[in-house]
Amino acid sequence: MNKTRYNRISIVLDELGLDQRELAKLVGVTKDTVSRWCRNKNQPRLPELFKIASAMNIDVRRLIEPNLFKK
Repeated sequence: MNKTRYNRISIVLDELGLDQRELAKLVGVTKDTVSRWCRNKNQPRLPELFKIASAMNIDVRRLIEPNLFKK
């Protein structure tokens, strides 16, 4: 089964040299929540996505998988 990736949180964490625990602390959620986001098991709500981007000091569009919009 082909799994759709909706967000790039784990990729951006790697690019920035951050770990899930650090992001959880910055955003105010549990490490398990961040883990589910990174595995694309759950998706952050839109306000959370903006909070994640702000905590990482990046544009929110960097967290969204661009392939979702290609046809």
